[in-house]
Amino acid sequence: MLHYREEHVEWAYHLRYPTNETPTREQLLAYDEALFKRYDPLLVQIMDEYGIRRTPGNKSTVMLLARVSNGNARNQVRSACRYFLHVSGVHLI
Repeated sequence: MLHYREEHVEWAYHLRYPTNETPTREQLLAYDEALFKRYDPLLVQIMDEYGIRRTPGNKSTVMLLARVSNGNARNQVRSACRYFLHVSGVHLI
């Protein structure tokens, strides 16, 4: 069972491994686990700080946005949370 949405794991996988067009199920499961270990503690903490509900869909979306953000993992998640709120119609000033 995946921690994040399958399509988000696939997209994140292809960002990391662009030449592997057809990852196996085992590769996706392993990558999902690596993403979970790297991002989940930060997602929980920082999503709470920004007032983003920690639904499975929201966590998965923020994780994917973090993968395309710059900086270390903490800064990636912060940037992803700000972007998530912006596109969700909640604007930060």
